[in-house]
Amino acid sequence: MTLRTCGLAFLGVLLTCLPASSQSRGGGGTTRINGYLLKINDEHFDGMKSFDGGSMWAPVVNETKGATGAPKKHVGAPKCEDLTLVFDAALPKPMGDWVNATWLGGSPRKDISLIGLDRDKQAVSSREFVKAGIAEVAFPKLDASLKGVESCITVKLSPESIRTPKAEGKPSVSSMAANGGFISNFSLEIPGLDCSSVVTIESIVVKSPVTEAASKKPSLIDFSNLKITLPESGGKTWLDWYDDFVVKGNSADGKEKSGQLSFFDLNRGLVVRVKFANLGICRIGQIGGSAVGGSSPKLLAELYCEGMELELPTAK
Repeated sequence: MTLRTCGLAFLGVLLTCLPASSQSRGGGGTTRINGYLLKINDEHFDGMKSFDGGSMWAPVVNETKGATGAPKKHVGAPKCEDLTLVFDAALPKPMGDWVNATWLGGSPRKDISLIGLDRDKQAVSSREFVKAGIAEVAFPKLDASLKGVESCITVKLSPESIRTPKAEGKPSVSSMAANGGFISNFSLEIPGLDCSSVVTIESIVVKSPVTEAASKKPSLIDFSNLKITLPESGGKTWLDWYDDFVVKGNSADGKEKSGQLSFFDLNRGLVVRVKFANLGICRIGQIGGSAVGGSSPKLLAELYCEGMELELPTAK
């Protein structure tokens, strides 16, 4: 094969892998992609804000130096880059069920697709991510002093391989049962603790590393700690729990707490709820105080968490 032929062949493979904004027609024109759908469990969902990654690649392997002193190079086994999906509303129910199954310690894998649509909602491109596992889920930072934040719920997937099947037809879109893509309010509830004056909650991230072989035992799931700020004046129940749980050592399983964090839209409709299991306080202290007057200090409380579960709103 000549160098020119090799280059053209490689370019053809590369163009197939990339999610272009337009696709060539047989007659020489192009069809602009106006949006994407997520296909999961044979259902098509809109509501994605963006996506990134999902490229195919192969490592370059260097062998023993040749007669010229330069190493001989060749490509290794094909690999797939993680695909990151960002949702501006509640997750599709099949995605929520998949997340919960992963958080329960399983390692379920699914085939999902990104379907590109033209202005007439006809499918014009398709990328299928085969045997993908959920590697990470992240929720936005919450701040009660702001009028609202975009509900950017991020899901990172690790596929085993990628295909580009032919796209055709006009997919029917299933409802995501979402109440909007903007979080105007939130509510933290932990029995025994005064959560009414919570100011901020840092981004919550759950990592569930996906092994390369689906048959391998999954890695331990990492539920990030909850980092919560509240006024010092509203921190008595938190300080009392820390004193009992940490200082006095009453930290048996029965002393851990459950809780839930609810995200609401502008109409007070539920966007998504995260339920917490086996919470334990591990840190509390003042932050942001001024020694010469001015701003009042706040308390930063940090809680570990042993388990989480998603609750999505029901379809209307």
